Amino acid sequence: MIRSFARAEDVRDIVTTILDALVKGEHSETPTADAGERLVFVTPHLHPSAVMQAQRAHAAGFVTESKAVSSHGAILLKGFGIPALGRVKGLMEAAREGDDMIVDARAGKIILRPGAGIIERYVKRRENLRAKAESIAPVEFRTADGTAVRLMGNIGNPAQATLILQKALEGVGLFRTEFFALQDGAIPGEEEQIEIYRQVIQTLNGRRLTVRTFDIGADKQVKSLRAKAEQNPSLGVRGIRRHLQGNGTELTTQLRAILRAAHDSEIAIMIPMVTTLRDVRQAGRCLNKAIAALEKEGLPHSESVTFGAMIETPAAALIVADILGEVDFVSLGTNDLLQYFMAADRDNEDVIDYNDASAPAFRKLLQLIISEAIRVGRQDDVTICGEVASRRHQIPVLLRMGYRSFSISPVMADDIREAIAQTDLRS
Repeated sequence: MIRSFARAEDVRDIVTTILDALVKGEHSETPTADAGERLVFVTPHLHPSAVMQAQRAHAAGFVTESKAVSSHGAILLKGFGIPALGRVKGLMEAAREGDDMIVDARAGKIILRPGAGIIERYVKRRENLRAKAESIAPVEFRTADGTAVRLMGNIGNPAQATLILQKALEGVGLFRTEFFALQDGAIPGEEEQIEIYRQVIQTLNGRRLTVRTFDIGADKQVKSLRAKAEQNPSLGVRGIRRHLQGNGTELTTQLRAILRAAHDSEIAIMIPMVTTLRDVRQAGRCLNKAIAALEKEGLPHSESVTFGAMIETPAAALIVADILGEVDFVSLGTNDLLQYFMAADRDNEDVIDYNDASAPAFRKLLQLIISEAIRVGRQDDVTICGEVASRRHQIPVLLRMGYRSFSISPVMADDIREAIAQTDLRS
């Protein structure tokens, strides 16, 4: 059943207001379904606020007129496993609240007011897909010519870790920890964070886990945590900048929680929004201090820690070889890297055409990054974890550039696996 969600929202300020309302219950309520009903959210926008409402309502689908398919709202939808379609024009006028609707995300179509026979057919299809969703041992992925490729998944909450098992992925290449802060409107304490990370570690049962420290700022705002309003948040204090410029305790707490949660396992920790070598070195010192403090306190913690950085700015991309000299691995956050490189906000539909990962200039940048890694013998320590890696048509291009490690939206695993298997690097 359709439940519409339409507001003339401003990307920066109003999204924060709505998130506050969701947490405090001051302005709006999450729609709820009657017994036996599953809601489909229909909205002109694709902001995280709407997606969080859909997740809280256990929505069966999400349809939007928005073209911002690389936004954080779109990323959240994939992570939550909510079937979604974008760029749907005219649906707000055609659909009425209470209408039945089928969202077939695989086929890219919507069936408005379907008949009983069509509903029954789709219910059976859904049951068959669920029956196949079981834990599978990690599979070794290879191209048609036998080149080995690492395939991991991106998650935003502990419940999504089961998708890594169901899709036979090698582990989690990116755990976006800020989303549980966005959902609750506050940063959890050390003990609460330990429970969150521990749940993921236990679910993965030995598979790799890469935890990204909080990337708060830009379009991921938590009003209660924001020190001051910024004229241009996307170019302001976000990611590791937030922690190195006055929120060091927040980072220390998170590092301690990650290390303690992984006391009997390996763990990878990654910092977001790196711009300079100073960022990397300062963050590395914070990690070393956290380890030293835990040792002094006699608290069990992981003794097998790898430290990484996200390449999301052109400045970091151009010195990737130097950054690799400071860390164990890097991951390319191509969503932010693309918008900063092309000077086009990925949430702004007026410039969405500039946000094109196939642009020759951007492909040259991607080639430069992996070529620099190859030059210093570190190509195996480079992973692409942005949405570019989750797009089937981009995989052959990236493989031919030299990339051999991807972290994707788990729901895209079958398509990406097939794209890898069909790529022959000899031709």
